[in-house]
Amino acid sequence: MLFANLGIIAGVYLGKQILDKLRSRNKTVAKETHSKSKVLLKSETNSLYYAKIGGGTTLIISAAYYYYAPLKLLSVGLLSYTALPIFQKTFQSLSNEGKLKNHGYSSLTMILLLGTGSYLAAALNSVIYHVSEHIVEKSRKDSACLTTQVYQQVPEMVWIADKQGVERQIELTQLQVGDIVMVTTGEVIPIDGFISIGRALVDQQALTGEANPMEKHQGDKVMTSTIVLSGRIGILARDSGEETCVNQLNKLLHQTEAYKTSLQLKGEEWSNQIALPVMITSALIIPFAGTASALALLFSVPMNTVRSMLSMHTLTQMQRINEKGALIKDGRVLEELPRIDTILFDKTGTLTQTQSEVATIISCGEYDQNTILSYAAAAEQRLDHPIAKAIVAKAKQQHLAFPVVTQSSYDLGLGVTVSILGHQVHVGSQRFIQQVTKSESLPEKIQHYMQKAQGHSFVLIAIDHKIQGLLELYPEVRPEIPTLIKILKQRGFKHLAIVSGDQTEPTQRLSQALNMDAFYAEVLPQDKAALIRKLQDEGHHVCFIGDGINDAMALKQANVSVCLQSASPIANEMAQIVMLNESLAPLGNLFDISTELHKKLSNSLYFWVGFGATNALAIPLLGFGPFQSSLFYTMAYSAGLLHSSDRDKG
Repeated sequence: MLFANLGIIAGVYLGKQILDKLRSRNKTVAKETHSKSKVLLKSETNSLYYAKIGGGTTLIISAAYYYYAPLKLLSVGLLSYTALPIFQKTFQSLSNEGKLKNHGYSSLTMILLLGTGSYLAAALNSVIYHVSEHIVEKSRKDSACLTTQVYQQVPEMVWIADKQGVERQIELTQLQVGDIVMVTTGEVIPIDGFISIGRALVDQQALTGEANPMEKHQGDKVMTSTIVLSGRIGILARDSGEETCVNQLNKLLHQTEAYKTSLQLKGEEWSNQIALPVMITSALIIPFAGTASALALLFSVPMNTVRSMLSMHTLTQMQRINEKGALIKDGRVLEELPRIDTILFDKTGTLTQTQSEVATIISCGEYDQNTILSYAAAAEQRLDHPIAKAIVAKAKQQHLAFPVVTQSSYDLGLGVTVSILGHQVHVGSQRFIQQVTKSESLPEKIQHYMQKAQGHSFVLIAIDHKIQGLLELYPEVRPEIPTLIKILKQRGFKHLAIVSGDQTEPTQRLSQALNMDAFYAEVLPQDKAALIRKLQDEGHHVCFIGDGINDAMALKQANVSVCLQSASPIANEMAQIVMLNESLAPLGNLFDISTELHKKLSNSLYFWVGFGATNALAIPLLGFGPFQSSLFYTMAYSAGLLHSSDRDKG
């Protein structure tokens, strides 16, 4: 019987290989036109096919075999057919890694069960194998689906120039090969490409770690998510917008779907390490306990089950996080979140509403309020920052014309310098304006107003190196923030603080109003990252929440980084977690869910370790054979599925 069954297995396998080769000769190889994400979202997995069709049908036929003997050959053939994917993955693992690992162990188990006539045990093993593979594939697919849905909700906009030099704004997905994408001072470069027009000073620190800005000329390559500090360039689009978005999405999908927690890796490592000793032990006990006991022992290593159950736990918690209003872009944060003890908040656009309001315009020189506002708006009009947007919105509200800007440069986190109608205009923080005007003190009118104002944010304007005016901005605290801070304090976080480039007084007032533990004002972008690094060196695990270009380095440095969906493109690029629905309220839930995930993964891993030990003991004590062990395996697997899919909405 053994050799006959092995012959059937070999025949089915060789027949399938020959059939596949014949089919491939009759088909032309089509060019792949769908992205990885579309394949993930649309295709039904082969594992589900084998689990539903092959495994289910084989169970029935294997049972009927005991009542009608001629069905024996058919049941062996169908079982061999359902084992084909296992054999194929075994050969792939051997050729690629030189190791048997999970699939090799499963192949050997199937061959031995079929060869010795343990058909029902083989059928149960086959079904569980394919259901497990399907769960892993479905976890990846569903994770990709969640990511894709959120990624496609808010289109990224770019500026392109036609042959006459007229610029217009379009969605990135509408970009065509050969279009010229225009990027000016303070903007984030949205595509990879080569400069065809102009020159610029480009800050690549957030992407490459290079601290010194690079001068880029015509013909030089530029990278997406780097920042133009000065100058104006046109970038030749070599990929369409669809291709660019697909590349960005696939990069994001890889972060999410390929991720495994350390407990998942530990479980798979445990299974791989224990597999060979169990196989050797199984072979050694044949002369003493018999073939049935040896085969039953093979069920003590549930390798596929560990993979599928832990993947299912992770996906379930990620779905809960998404329902709470957050997208996990990088799965590693699920392990890091429970370790966080320090949370740092950016101020403008994060703790406060994205859109501030220009409340007051002060003139202290020869320029009137409208001129000061129009010059400031012209300088800030292409910057992606809440303060810049507020200034531009105020100028549009007053129907002011924007004068033409001929030259510009951007000091990250400080301010912008432009040339307007032959005048050099500086717009930015008090520190920046006093540096460029070399003023030790502010004009008396501005100084007096700032002292009596109630801690709002201020933007100063200098024209031809002379301070000419001030804009007072009134930021409104997000409605969910006071409650969120209370919740975080109740959870025992050691250090909640504001980190802002804004002046000391408004930052301090907001810190006191929210009962923060500390505040850090007038902090430059690179100093935000340095502060986080210092806290990490002291043993803290830091979560940073920001939204702007000047937060990119801090987001990259933090153990966990968070931004709102409306944040600047580079902040969205760097952040590991994106808060949806324009609210930070779900932040507290993330810490609870990640802690719960860690507990569930630990419990699941211990459960399957216990199952393996119990099955091994049941063989000599209860006389378990392959059928009893496979049935016990199926019952444990069903219980594990129910536990993994449990979703306490809490």
